Amino acid sequence: MGFECDLGWEYFGPDPMTSPRMTEHMDWHNDPQNQNKQGNYGERFLTFHQQYIAKFDAFRATKGLLPVSGYDPATKIPVNLSHDHVLTAPRLTDNPSAVDAACKTPTWLSDAGGIDKAPIYGYTNLCQFKSLDELGRAIDFDWHGKVHNTIGGDMSQFHSPIDPVFWRWHKWIDNIRQNWVWCRFKWVQNNEALVIRILFGGVNDAPGLGLTPGGTPVPIPGGPGDPLWTLLTPAARNLGAGLALHAVANMVHDERVKAEISKLANGLAGPVSAVLR
Repeated sequence: MGFECDLGWEYFGPDPMTSPRMTEHMDWHNDPQNQNKQGNYGERFLTFHQQYIAKFDAFRATKGLLPVSGYDPATKIPVNLSHDHVLTAPRLTDNPSAVDAACKTPTWLSDAGGIDKAPIYGYTNLCQFKSLDELGRAIDFDWHGKVHNTIGGDMSQFHSPIDPVFWRWHKWIDNIRQNWVWCRFKWVQNNEALVIRILFGGVNDAPGLGLTPGGTPVPIPGGPGDPLWTLLTPAARNLGAGLALHAVANMVHDERVKAEISKLANGLAGPVSAVLR
């Protein structure tokens, strides 16, 4: 029997089905709002499993073990993750992608992307997802469950954490979540620069240095008011401010606040603001 399989049984105890550590997972999936995918389900799905893995990693740390690493379902399940001590049923396969090629990580979950399109949203790469909710819903729409069910046995049930590959499989998904966070971090940085370019590329109310489009510094004399800004028509000022507000709205996580800022931006810039979305 494999070490990781033994470790799982130690983690859940002699009766895993009644273990609080196991019922936490089963109760989450059996919660009606999660079964019906209500509200911010996609984000809840990713966050719950991230935290669930963290608890198992904390247990591993007490034994001097490293955190779990991700398992790529395009490969065979490593032999050290064998599941000999089953709870209700053995696996159907140790090579899910050989049984169903759709178990492989789709290209829309990579930074580079590809021709595959995400369900629900139609995105072609990871960085296009606008929120964790979208990402979690797309992952759970078919791919997440397909891997569970193709491996089969305990992995196809809500007590799937008893199978040692469960942790590695969900760590693989969590790595994708982390990659998306990095995508959004880079996107926010770019949009912060965009706000500065929109607002201060046409506004100057103090002496100092400015940058040309080629990056060459040029002296700015300054003076009363905003010389360039005051030359713009009211419509042009509204457009510039509206575009800046749209860039700000896209950096806000709170959906209610984002909607209020976007409403103001639409009032100022109109449909032209769509270029920033």
